[in-house]
Amino acid sequence: MSINRNLATFAKDVQTDGSLKGIAVIVTVASVGGSNKYHIDGTAQQDMFIPKGVKYRFDVSDSSMSNHPLRFSTTSDGTHGGGSAYTTGVTTSGTAGSAGAYVEVQFQQDAPDQLYYYCGNHSGMGAGAETAPVSAYGDSDVDSHLNQSNPTSGYVLSWNGSDYAWVDNAGYTDADVNTHLNQSNPTSGYVLSWNGSDYAWVDNASYTDADVNTHLNVSGASSGQILSWNGSDYAWADDQSGSGGIASVLADSTPQLGGSLDVNGNAIVSASNGNIAITPNGSGKIVLDGLSWPTSDGTANYVLKTDGSGNLSWAADNAGSSGLDPVNTHSQTISSNTTIAATDNGFSVGPVSIASGVTLTISSGARYAVI
Repeated sequence: MSINRNLATFAKDVQTDGSLKGIAVIVTVASVGGSNKYHIDGTAQQDMFIPKGVKYRFDVSDSSMSNHPLRFSTTSDGTHGGGSAYTTGVTTSGTAGSAGAYVEVQFQQDAPDQLYYYCGNHSGMGAGAETAPVSAYGDSDVDSHLNQSNPTSGYVLSWNGSDYAWVDNAGYTDADVNTHLNQSNPTSGYVLSWNGSDYAWVDNASYTDADVNTHLNVSGASSGQILSWNGSDYAWADDQSGSGGIASVLADSTPQLGGSLDVNGNAIVSASNGNIAITPNGSGKIVLDGLSWPTSDGTANYVLKTDGSGNLSWAADNAGSSGLDPVNTHSQTISSNTTIAATDNGFSVGPVSIASGVTLTISSGARYAVI
């Protein structure tokens, strides 16, 4: 004869009188969200299933159990919920929180199918303790828990402030909604709106484009304009990217072009006699019609010179004769016994020594140097 392994495992828990040894369950207390809760084998407020006829021994010797006596009741939260302690089949040994203390239960077949475990001194610490399979938990149990002995067809499950209960949904009509919304007879086309203190029906159909225009501080929006915030309200403004064109870029402190600027035959004109400044960033250059201009001022009397490849730079006047000054008069008197060098169109015609009392006449635009 062979013995099934499960049967063998079961047999070692059978005592000589035919009853089962107690199934050990560890009960402790720990804070959850700032409130003490029972922990069943380490799980907070765990719903338990305690089959009828099976002995369970709840070990309540942990020091955290001090002043938290474990109790059972047919009412959720026991005496804290208006019920009383259920003691049939319940044996207590020792004081909770002391060595060797335990609560042993072995419920008979006539015990309630639904019990609850709770703390005898504090509310809100326990949970459910079913003694019958879930299949035996019927509509009547649901009705009892929901404080409704006979729910009517069409009722809905609703929270009444302290528990769930069946509520007559069919009796909550449009009239109730209207009353709550301060509108006895909403008209077709009305919309639900917040009036500052409650929801109410508002006539949406009467809110026209004219009302929108008035609110937007413009009597007639132009084609192509868009809705824009002006700093204090919404208003119609020219579309900066559409057919309306750009009315002003004053609001944009760092405007950027998306392409080349076409002046379309117009000029760039400053206002109030102001300068027109063109300043490249960093090592950038000013390039006008392909010519790259210097970005700093030259030495006094220097002139712009091209390298023939589109680059302009500052250079000494007259190809390096830095001592020459232009003469813009038709004549100039030179001190006696002074030697000068004169040039004309880049060709030297001196030096020339001027005798005492002689006046040298030089053509306008010619250059000379005192030697």
